[in-house]
Amino acid sequence: MVPLPPHTSHKLQPLDFTFFGPLKNALNRECDLYLSTHSNEKTTHYELAAIFDKTYVKVATMDKVDLIPGSSETNQGLDVPIETLVPVPKLKTNQTNKSRAEQHSEIFTSTPLKSVLEKKQEKRNLKKEAEEIKKEKNGKKKAERVEKPIV
Repeated sequence: MVPLPPHTSHKLQPLDFTFFGPLKNALNRECDLYLSTHSNEKTTHYELAAIFDKTYVKVATMDKVDLIPGSSETNQGLDVPIETLVPVPKLKTNQTNKSRAEQHSEIFTSTPLKSVLEKKQEKRNLKKEAEEIKKEKNGKKKAERVEKPIV
């Protein structure tokens, strides 16, 4: 499957008239013919591919080029620069990546998990307090060592 570039349908409408319309009609005829001859059988994707291949070979011929409006033997009117079909994106120069400080969210719910979450938070708080007390004690010991004269 080939995607069409945006804003190009007006330039690609001749394809509807010369290729896609006849392909659709031929595919419908082939499918009807297949279903009438194989009415009680399951159709697989392999059979669908074979039907499409048969119709595509019938429809995709070079004599369709002369039917495209604005074209001639040299295909004038079909040479369209890609820039007119798909605009080239411009680089934005004023964008910067600002990093944010890491943030943690707290979840409080009314589910049974609430008590578990609260206990975890309480343990974290106790651990922080213990670390702060330990730092304070270490700071006081260092201060006492500095104050004592060596004899």
